[in-house]
Amino acid sequence: MKNFFLCKSFEGVNSCGSTVLAGQHNLSDAEYSHVAEQHLSELWQQYGNLTEIWVDSGLPAWAEKLMHQYQPGAVGTPWNPTLWCGTESGNPTEAMGPGDWWSTSSYEVMRSHQTAGSTRNDSCGSLSDTSCFHGDKDGDMWLPKFCDPQVSSGRTRIPGSWPVFARADWRLVGSQLFVDHVWFWEPGLAVRTLDDLIPAYHDVVGNGLTMELDFAIDRDGLVEDTHAAVYKQLGDWVRGCYGKPLATASGTGVVDANGSTVFSVVVRAGSVFDRFQMIEDTWHGQRVHAWTISAEAEEGGGAAVLATGQAIGIKRITLLGRNVTTNSSTRLLLTINESVAPPILTQFAAFAPCYGKPPPPPSPPPAPPGPASPLTCKTTEKGNATASLPCKEAFAGDLCVEADLIGVGQHEPGVDACYEWCSKSTGCTFFSLSNTNDTTNK
Repeated sequence: MKNFFLCKSFEGVNSCGSTVLAGQHNLSDAEYSHVAEQHLSELWQQYGNLTEIWVDSGLPAWAEKLMHQYQPGAVGTPWNPTLWCGTESGNPTEAMGPGDWWSTSSYEVMRSHQTAGSTRNDSCGSLSDTSCFHGDKDGDMWLPKFCDPQVSSGRTRIPGSWPVFARADWRLVGSQLFVDHVWFWEPGLAVRTLDDLIPAYHDVVGNGLTMELDFAIDRDGLVEDTHAAVYKQLGDWVRGCYGKPLATASGTGVVDANGSTVFSVVVRAGSVFDRFQMIEDTWHGQRVHAWTISAEAEEGGGAAVLATGQAIGIKRITLLGRNVTTNSSTRLLLTINESVAPPILTQFAAFAPCYGKPPPPPSPPPAPPGPASPLTCKTTEKGNATASLPCKEAFAGDLCVEADLIGVGQHEPGVDACYEWCSKSTGCTFFSLSNTNDTTNK
């Protein structure tokens, strides 16, 4: 347990040596353990039942005993373990390799990484053992995974597939809400934006991992307003994006002729979707091992495969990377191709596209053509005789004017003459016609 003022490093060894700064206390190991024990005894007894205790490094045997005595139900204890995803990048599928994530792990594998004398089974040892972090679909130990993500700025998006980002554009950095690699509050630190947190949400929560957000409490014991605003933006976005599905189903599905379990929803003609969310009822375990999402028109025809995968578990969000618009009433099918027991889902749902910053509204449709103006007719099609026909039908002009752009004009007897003049004039990009003798625009 790191403590700068008490001369302890992250690894729990003396960090001062012969140089002790003003305000520091160079405690012995026994003295330090006594101080830490008093702190933990107070924290774990006087503030009610804690949801989670996050042990970021080694846990001494005496601390493990205190944890069992005062907070036996907290997540993160040896009796309710969770497993870190192996990266603080916000992009676990890039940092830890591709593949599905499972809330089950092999007890034998986890025990092989156990520290001598400890009962903890929540460490994978080396970060290079990426398969350990992903879990094991055939594992015999319930060990949900969590991430403490952060992403850097400076990423670019793949044209046409936003909000999916190119893997090469991720920088694997630490920390949480801050741009810099800092966990604790410091004055003036820049914080991440909603657009940074959305792809992290999809890669963490969307793969069934718990996203643990850092609350850096300031020196007044409060969450800074700028931090709170970002947390609220993320919460509002999640509720807005995934709170109102276009169509949703749950339960045990229907077994088809192939023995697969199928869940289906129907979306009406004109619906637009680009993502699905699936959630298993994990009270019964993580049962699904392979699935396919497809679409078929209700009036008949073949089914088109939209996405495939293996794990669902606590939650699975699948982004198609493109918008799908239905031309007719369409049935969306989730087929469970493989499961260790009959699957039970609390949700299979399709959702409309949603972004951190709403895309700009579409341009309004052009106004229907009205009666021809008695004064002007403009064009940008320089020297195009065909384009001059509408102007011919409007009136016979007697003045070519380009004063709006280059401040010059030219008297001509008619539309064709105006086009001929404009096509030959290097300075003319468009002209207007007027059937008056007003030459103030020359």
